Amino acid sequence: MTVEYAVESVAGIWDEMMPLFEMHWAETGRVVPGFASIALAVNRAAYEAMESAGVYACFTARVDGGIVGYSTYTVGPSLQHGLMTAVHDVLFVHPAHRTALVGMGLVRFCDTAMKAAGVQLVVQESPAAVDCGAMFRRL
Repeated sequence: MTVEYAVESVAGIWDEMMPLFEMHWAETGRVVPGFASIALAVNRAAYEAMESAGVYACFTARVDGGIVGYSTYTVGPSLQHGLMTAVHDVLFVHPAHRTALVGMGLVRFCDTAMKAAGVQLVVQESPAAVDCGAMFRRL
């Protein structure tokens, strides 16, 4: 299995990503208190506008050409210290690909790509009910 990581345009992969968005939301709804009662209503126009403004970055993991994971970040100068900062928005890897360290590879790719693009600080976070702390500490 060959995994390919890339920076991609949300607009260009929207239809391909929607099944993963839906799977992600259903999984999150099972483990994060309060999410089960909230309907998924992804704001495509906002994602595309943020991407066009250069304040949103989307990264993917592909196996055999198909997207199996994604991670996205908002990017801009911090309001607290002014450093160019990327703040984690979402991370999802299809359950069938979680044992192959696809998620770890994707997060490492994101970190490297953003730093190469001038980001000075990358903030990784996850809900307490979906603890990714062990993975983030290994970066």
